[in-house]
Amino acid sequence: MTDNNTETPKEILPPDCLYEIFKKLEDDKQTLFRCMLGNREWCCQIVPILWSYPFRSLSSGSQILIIPSFINCLNEQEKIALVNLDISLKASKRSRPVFEYSTFIKEINVEKLENSVEKWLKLSFPRETEAVLWSKVISVSKKFFQLIFRTSTAFENLHIEKTKVISYVPDFTMFPNAPKALAHLKIFKYCGWQGNYLHKDISNVTELLTAMKLMTRDLESIEIDFQNINKLNAQKLTDLVSLQNSLRYFKFVNFLDQYGEILMPGLREKQGNNIKTLFFHSLHFFADEPTYLEHLEYFKVLEALIFEDCQADVESDIESYEWWMSLAKGPMSLKRLYFNVKNLNGQVLIPIISHAKGNLQELIVRQECSSLLFNSINETSRNIVSLSVVIDGSAVNSLLNALVGLRQLEQLIIRQSLDGGTPISLEIWPKLAKILPKSLNYFLVDFNEFSADSLAIFLQTRETPIRQIGFGNADVFGSGHLVVIIYYAREKSIVRKVGFSTRSHRFQYSHFNREILSKAKEYIEFVDIIEFDKDPNFLGMRF
Repeated sequence: MTDNNTETPKEILPPDCLYEIFKKLEDDKQTLFRCMLGNREWCCQIVPILWSYPFRSLSSGSQILIIPSFINCLNEQEKIALVNLDISLKASKRSRPVFEYSTFIKEINVEKLENSVEKWLKLSFPRETEAVLWSKVISVSKKFFQLIFRTSTAFENLHIEKTKVISYVPDFTMFPNAPKALAHLKIFKYCGWQGNYLHKDISNVTELLTAMKLMTRDLESIEIDFQNINKLNAQKLTDLVSLQNSLRYFKFVNFLDQYGEILMPGLREKQGNNIKTLFFHSLHFFADEPTYLEHLEYFKVLEALIFEDCQADVESDIESYEWWMSLAKGPMSLKRLYFNVKNLNGQVLIPIISHAKGNLQELIVRQECSSLLFNSINETSRNIVSLSVVIDGSAVNSLLNALVGLRQLEQLIIRQSLDGGTPISLEIWPKLAKILPKSLNYFLVDFNEFSADSLAIFLQTRETPIRQIGFGNADVFGSGHLVVIIYYAREKSIVRKVGFSTRSHRFQYSHFNREILSKAKEYIEFVDIIEFDKDPNFLGMRF
């Protein structure tokens, strides 16, 4: 406590400022738990934050501890239903909780809640067969879903994912207060493994989509795995999409052509002036089938276009994909482009990049890049802040020319093609050191060979510091490289943070000389490197 001459934290900061601080700590549960003990006002602000997404960022053990709190929020009739299933409530028998925790919940994640209930029930029924145990899991989970729909005033995120055949997708429309709860829905995810969704599950999803069509108007984000959808649901989804006031994000997983013909016209017609992000995951492209991608040119305010883990017809060359040229008529507002399509060279992106002109800020290309692509960047896209490319020696000069014009570049990843190709000369390093702008604060290099001499040449030539340097192929990084970093960190303060990753396993520091490693820690900070080009969710992140 403070003395009479010192203001308490409560007096220093108004409640709205405190709330914003606590919100920034949303993923740091331990810190929030400590702050919750500060005073009553802090507690009242933090509890709703902790219970907004109760199953996020928690260990398996912590998730189990949440279940009794759920049970204490049930009404007597719901508790009796659990007792009739031979579920003991002794551990949960307390007076009514201080807070109605369920009222703060913003998200239902079907799989995470069911898995937590399963772990909790196993403590009481360790020898139960899986079938019997899961019948109890389903019954308990249903009561919790019912509780959230009945009491939550903040519910806005529904995530249906099924990775076990034995689990189920509930018919949410049967729960009390379903119309009111669904009316406030903002995020809807429906995904999972093909084969795990049974006829009853898909039927319940049909009922859900029907109800959402009538009640939901403010969806901002939809993610659908089309392996687990039928033609009827594709049409209902199209109707739902058409009725939303301002849909901004749509993710297609395993999107099928026959459903594209149903959905894409409605999506483009009703949401073409709203959609900011289109995300295509696990698609297969064919050269002679333009499919639904022809519609992309009609999304006029699109800011992010993502192709992740997709694949093109291996038998076709780039020139066969003439329908990509239609994208040259597409959105000039594009700021972020993420491209990971196997068997398709980054050259196909030239029409998109050229049309986006100076708006493009982030470009991630996980396939080999040609000189033509870099020439296009040099001519049209000089405002890029984050860039990740894959090259061989034949494209080095074009890359260097493009980098000369990127004076706002903050983050750069250069990977060497794993397919061999033309070797990359050591001459790249002094040129890179001179060309890279002062604004660069994150640089990751992932080459098949990377000698300590190469690193020394780069750091010796570089005049301004780079806050964070990463090495994607750390298997070729040894104590000699570390000695070089120590020297230039000490003499020029050129490096502040160093991170490692490997292509095959987690990096181990044990192969370094202990004395050298200890010395290095005096001058640099070792960090877990984030390879922002390996996850589209890192788009927009700054390091």
